[in-house]
Amino acid sequence: MAGTDDVSRTRWRRVLLATVVVALVAAGVVAYRAATASSAARTMLADASGLISQAEPAVLAIDQAVRSEVTTAAAETARDAIDRIDAAASTLREAQQTVRRARPRLAERDVALADALEDSIEARLAMLERARPILETDAKVASALQAATESWALVAQAEKRADEAVAAFNKHTKDGVTRSTQLTTEADKLLARARSLLETAAADVPEADLAPFVAYIDAKRALLAESRKIDAAWLAGKVADANAMLGAYNTKEKQVAEQAKKLPGTPASALANAYKRIVEPDVTAYFEARERARSADAKVRSLSGE
Repeated sequence: MAGTDDVSRTRWRRVLLATVVVALVAAGVVAYRAATASSAARTMLADASGLISQAEPAVLAIDQAVRSEVTTAAAETARDAIDRIDAAASTLREAQQTVRRARPRLAERDVALADALEDSIEARLAMLERARPILETDAKVASALQAATESWALVAQAEKRADEAVAAFNKHTKDGVTRSTQLTTEADKLLARARSLLETAAADVPEADLAPFVAYIDAKRALLAESRKIDAAWLAGKVADANAMLGAYNTKEKQVAEQAKKLPGTPASALANAYKRIVEPDVTAYFEARERARSADAKVRSLSGE
């Protein structure tokens, strides 16, 4: 009987040993699969990081455009930057989805890196979202600024012609008065072009109050029209009538001069003020997102051992 018991114990031990071996093998397979999964997930994080790097040249170009001063030459730069937003955002969203697919299989040590990467991506997407309205406004204001700047330069030329016309009339000669008419006609044409350009600027940026400048041009043109009437009367030999009209003309001239003094700067400054009002909320949000991106990038570098 003792021999039989020894045999039974031996068989039991073999069964137990086999069970333990199977369990250890199964545990090893599970551990291997987990390690393989976490390794694959970490590779996905690297892929997401690569996608961020792929989008970065466009993000940097857009950032430079956003931070650039708005000048008459800025419209093309702004439009070029706008054209890059959609592709950059698409690449970043792909990176975002890559991180999210990796999360269920990430090892604990890689979760912080995934968080930092996703923060970096979300901050960049927020930057691009805010960049679009800023750059669209940049393009409109830059175009309007070109028209407004040219307009006010024409006004300055017209005013010079008008001053020369007064000097010519004051010679009280036929040639002088004829020259006065010629100069006031030239001045009026310059002002007509200036007004047209201001209307273009106002259409581009209706938020800018350009009405006072248009009103000044209209007043100046009306004054020039009075000047030509005086010239015509003088040339027609109605010198007394011309002299009688001078009193009303001089009064209107003083009124127009006072109107010029009360102008709120220049059309360019009016556009600058409007620009600030339009973009201020988006600019504030943009730079907040930019700072979040900078902070997230620093965490990514730290966690990646860079």
